[in-house]
Amino acid sequence: MSYQNDDPWKYPMSKTESLAEGDYDGWQYTNYVYPRASGDLKKILKPLIEKIKAYDKRRLVLQQEGGSLFDLGMIAALLSANFELGDNFGKHVVSLTKLNTIKTALISINGFDLSIQVRQLATHMPVYYLCRIHRDYWSEYGLIVEDLYISPDYPMHDDRFVKLMSTGHETYYLRLAQFRERMKHLPAIRAIKGDQWRIDRQTDELLYLLGRHVFQAAWHEDQRLGVLAARHFNMPCFQRAIELLYLCLSGELCELRAVASGDLFEFFEKVYRQPAIVAFMACLKRVPGSALNDIPRVALRQFSKLGKAFSAFLRTEVVWGSRQTKVPLHKLVFANVNRMHLVAGNLGENPEVRKASTKLETQSRRIIDVILDIENDKENIAKNNK
Repeated sequence: MSYQNDDPWKYPMSKTESLAEGDYDGWQYTNYVYPRASGDLKKILKPLIEKIKAYDKRRLVLQQEGGSLFDLGMIAALLSANFELGDNFGKHVVSLTKLNTIKTALISINGFDLSIQVRQLATHMPVYYLCRIHRDYWSEYGLIVEDLYISPDYPMHDDRFVKLMSTGHETYYLRLAQFRERMKHLPAIRAIKGDQWRIDRQTDELLYLLGRHVFQAAWHEDQRLGVLAARHFNMPCFQRAIELLYLCLSGELCELRAVASGDLFEFFEKVYRQPAIVAFMACLKRVPGSALNDIPRVALRQFSKLGKAFSAFLRTEVVWGSRQTKVPLHKLVFANVNRMHLVAGNLGENPEVRKASTKLETQSRRIIDVILDIENDKENIAKNNK
């Protein structure tokens, strides 16, 4: 993972984005878009957000209580109605049925840092997601740093990952916006009083730091099944072990060691509780530099063990269905990935599943302990080599 500018917000990402999108011409410096405070953005985007809210309100009533052709006509009128969106530098006439007009207005307002997404429900009704993003071209994933509006029922099966349309195809983004409100209580942000722009900037920079040095490695779309099982079958240590192993195998440990500070420790202690990562960062501060090379080797061996333990968990047979036949757990999990909350209650009460999850949790704790005991592991290796 390569370094970017030490201050990623010194020059707005919109300039970099315009170059990447091929929209650059020699005079574009005159249209330079600087980052705004969140409060200003929400005020500017209020007409758009209010229009979507009004639509969502009518849509929910129609879905939950039913309605007539008149109600459908009102929804169609809301979606097609023109309204103005923009700031003091320019106004755009947009409508919810003409997404390109909204995208053009958003670029004018805040460069390529704003994104609006539309998805179709099973009822053929659209739902909307408006967010602010940070595209990190040096990393695998871009970051969602702020949720500006999410329609009820917007499909978000894993709150860590959201697919956004980017350059004509869907791309996973890490959704760190879920932490934004809770980060207000961190000392580095709480110390800033009365200046919303500085508060927003400090929050953005901390989210960028966390995304770049921790979450880019600790979170991966390949983990979705494991994290889903961990959450629905009450296996917190299993999820912590997954994230810790990915961090060890994919992270730049030298960089993480350099930036691990009070802000990062506070975040993983109070905002996103991950005691394994807290202990690991503390361990990185203590171990000699030569020990860092051993961490991926040890983690790779433990990753194999955790994979085998999870496979054994999924092979657990449970009695299921009206015929009360035995079914391997993996069939039920794979068949219900997007609706696990509907079946997890019954599965979680199954004695065989409880027994298997306890066994997997025990193995996960052992694996975390092995990673965090890298200092002693290095000493044991030296003794064995003699």
